[in-house]
Amino acid sequence: TDSTAASLSRQLANCPSTTEACTSPHDAAASPVLHQKAALCGRPVLSKAARSATVPRRHAVTPRARMYENILETIGDTPVIKINKLAPEGITMYVKAEFFNPCSSVKDRLAIAVIEDAERRGVLKKGDTVVEATSGNTGIAVAMVCAQKGYNCVICIAEPFSVERRKIMRMLGAKVIVTPKAGKGTGMVAKAEELCATHGWFLCSQFENQANPDYHAQTTGPEIVEAFKGKRLDYFVTGYGTGGTLQGVGRVLKASRPDTKIVLLEPDAAPLLASGTKTERKPTGAPLGSHPAFASHPIQGWTPDFIPKVLEDAQALNLYDELVAVSGPESIATAKLLASKEGIFTGISGGATMAGALKVAAKAPKGSVILCMLADTSERYLSTPLYADPPPAPAPTLTLHLAVARLPFLSPLPTPSETNFITHNMGGVFSRCDGPRARIYENILETIGDTPVIKINRMCPEGVTMYVKAEFFNPCSSVKDRLAIAVIEDAERRGVLKKGDTVLEASSGNTGIAVAMVCAQKGYDCVICIAEPFSVERRKIMRMLGAKVIVTPKAGKGTGMVAKAEELAAKHGWFLCSQFENQANPDYHAQTTGPEIVEAFKGKRLDYFVTGYGTGGTLQGVGRVLKASRPDTKIVLLEPDAAPLLASGTKTERKPTGAPLGSHPAFASHPIQGWTPDFIPKVLEDAQALNLYDELVAVSGPESIATAKLLASKEGIFTGISGGATMAGALKVAAKAPKGSVILCMLADTSERYLSTPLYADIAVDMDEHELKIAMSTPSMQLIPNKEPIL
Repeated sequence: TDSTAASLSRQLANCPSTTEACTSPHDAAASPVLHQKAALCGRPVLSKAARSATVPRRHAVTPRARMYENILETIGDTPVIKINKLAPEGITMYVKAEFFNPCSSVKDRLAIAVIEDAERRGVLKKGDTVVEATSGNTGIAVAMVCAQKGYNCVICIAEPFSVERRKIMRMLGAKVIVTPKAGKGTGMVAKAEELCATHGWFLCSQFENQANPDYHAQTTGPEIVEAFKGKRLDYFVTGYGTGGTLQGVGRVLKASRPDTKIVLLEPDAAPLLASGTKTERKPTGAPLGSHPAFASHPIQGWTPDFIPKVLEDAQALNLYDELVAVSGPESIATAKLLASKEGIFTGISGGATMAGALKVAAKAPKGSVILCMLADTSERYLSTPLYADPPPAPAPTLTLHLAVARLPFLSPLPTPSETNFITHNMGGVFSRCDGPRARIYENILETIGDTPVIKINRMCPEGVTMYVKAEFFNPCSSVKDRLAIAVIEDAERRGVLKKGDTVLEASSGNTGIAVAMVCAQKGYDCVICIAEPFSVERRKIMRMLGAKVIVTPKAGKGTGMVAKAEELAAKHGWFLCSQFENQANPDYHAQTTGPEIVEAFKGKRLDYFVTGYGTGGTLQGVGRVLKASRPDTKIVLLEPDAAPLLASGTKTERKPTGAPLGSHPAFASHPIQGWTPDFIPKVLEDAQALNLYDELVAVSGPESIATAKLLASKEGIFTGISGGATMAGALKVAAKAPKGSVILCMLADTSERYLSTPLYADIAVDMDEHELKIAMSTPSMQLIPNKEPIL
């Protein structure tokens, strides 16, 4: 009612400052309405002092949650995370999580390095085309950099590599040329060289380009040194693709931490280094052909069919102390263990590196500290053996004897001294490793939040400044990571969730993934109910994280999956998260997301904050903070034009718990997954009662999809349909806003979670007409439909 809203609004004026926990209820004596709400929800009412004492601030507002001029400025500064369940007794293990880069892999560093180096040298200019040969991650990273900078992009990728990588590169605006499987890695490299020679395009040459390891020496290495300042670090463990990480980090560690042993890994099926045989090279440093010790292996991103020049130079500098072999099955098994036991969501190469690190740990002295690199996200491997069903055969034991080899043919290169070599020929390169994000975290959950605010450069109307808050920088790539940690830790504090319990939630996907991650790290069993229409990759990801996934019928809509979750909770005594009703959800946004925004815009204009709604948690939490601390900022709420629940003026009927009794009459199916279930959530209804939004704007499915594609291909910002919808709504606001206005909108998750949805419906796996024309413009490595491959 209006009187209730007025009462709540008066209480809002007495909110704690944005540097404190802005939670509800604040104080039982001062907040009778909120006291009553808490009692109805069955939650204990604590004084403000007691509540502040029991709700830990997971992170202070740090410089990571600041403004960035573009997506490229967010590259690097990745966290170091402690391994808690997989490490052997007496050994401390950490991982450097490179999936916190904007396109979720370590290769984002390589791409910015080689392209900006070419710009500085004057060999890459406006209007040029950039080409690279890649197993996928480098291509995605190069496509992102080209999208943001406005270059054309052509990527050559060999046939066996995961098909989702091709789709992602195309989403980012690249043309993808697929080369025959029989040509292996050398074939795709040869094709890229041919294309550049024929058309005058710029070739990144990741395997030979010294800008690649130099950037690691400027960023990755110093980040590690800073994270372990004053602490032990006995072993650094990494695999190799180009050798850039090994050479760059190795140079820094050998100079600044010479007692740290560097362990290099390679596939047991492709023991190129262990064989002692060199790769024959062209004058450019590129390989003349395949290495005789190479055989196909499933560790995508590792060990092409030749020894890269960058790696050979690292060998010559004696930058590793041991060489360890890792098998495909143990790599896959370890990636699954990292997901289901630690909540750390990495790909096959990450599993391989961790498997190698566990082999090192088995032989290391007690008290040793080991750090290993996790190159990318598990989400990039949905079509690979990592997600095979049934799963691969059990991996060999991870305590196998170390396969160690030193290569007899190594001799030092005539290079500058090691100290000078660290900074040799790197003048003018901007270092992005200044912030505290690249520090040590006790577990994956401590990395939740603290997400960047990124400027939009090529899509905003003249005279208006636009920013996005990129929630895909959370550990499982969505804003719902905040919700999951909020409701589970709130339940722990209240004593309703204890060791051995099962956690249950109804979710369109992102919340389910986040809840599964939190449960994996904390050791709870997890069951997720998801309605049939939502993207199938989300189900696979939840299962990878150890959850059991119950799919409910399409006809039941969102209320059906909620009802199923309630049934299961009642029958089995499981803990139900109740994301749509649970006040811990918006309270966490009031504690973290809201203060992050206030801090990022401190001393700056912020005229509009634009968001959609799933539960209403972001709206309520951020809204409470902005209305208290920045009352001049207008809050614009978005909903699908096909499902105008709020615009209809019709309320949702509720059970005593606050859950919906049934579907809302204004609901119709829409493609904006994660937005607007078929009822008005209780959390959102409470935000309405507080008058937390100033305008309601409708957004269509087609414009949401089109805008998500534009964000990828024009800004290099890789978000899902809901992110496209929020940006589409923000552009509508911008079209009517006064000149000089500043607008911020929320991007809830990553585009990678929508591969089976309409977002990717017109992005094919196979080459299109234009790509085939490029492929046929040079004679070798042609893979033409209905024709024999040409090598």
